Amino acid sequence: MNTGIPTDYVCIGGFSLSLKIAIASLKRALKLYGKNIR
Repeated sequence: MNTGIPTDYVCIGGFSLSLKIAIASLKRALKLYGKNIR
């Protein structure tokens, strides 16, 4: 039984997805921060 391989792929996929979401929210926050400074 190779249950380790599929779960590893799922973990990597979930990590990259959360990373993309975190980067997107960070960019949005930086935009709002820049507007507030000016």
